[in-house]
Amino acid sequence: MKSSEQVPAQGKPEQDESLWAHLAFGWNAMWAFRRVNSPYEVKNVPTFSKTDCSFAQSRRTFVIWQLAITATCYIVLDLLALKTRPADTSPFDPTFIPMISRISDVTLSEIKRKALMMAGFGANFYCVVQGAQSICAAVTVAFGLSKVEYWTPTFGSLFDSYSLKNFWG
Repeated sequence: MKSSEQVPAQGKPEQDESLWAHLAFGWNAMWAFRRVNSPYEVKNVPTFSKTDCSFAQSRRTFVIWQLAITATCYIVLDLLALKTRPADTSPFDPTFIPMISRISDVTLSEIKRKALMMAGFGANFYCVVQGAQSICAAVTVAFGLSKVEYWTPTFGSLFDSYSLKNFWG
């Protein structure tokens, strides 16, 4: 197969009925959740550049950048997994789960602990999703299975999420 442009985002592979064409079609369809660069592209898909929506990185730069993101996500996940289990598990007792109903008994250290746990979960979730997307993007673009333009950023900038409307799109 020459490139992914022979494989449409919707429907069957065009003319070339080889196994390779079917595999490439399946791979592209699996990652085409947002239908990037098609007439059916979902609203608010992040672009590579805020000033020039048609801008896309060079293939080499893109692959290097995605591999760097993958490595960073892996390191962060590894650091999050290094934390040892606490000897005292009483703060994780199920009676401490509801906060609103026992608001008068909630301590500052409990609020800090819950905030850190939520931040850890958020970082873990972000790194799993971003890392998986980045490694797949790097491999697919490096081997010429798809173009850089089809791998727009997974998430938009956190600086643009200053309101709930901007956060959810």
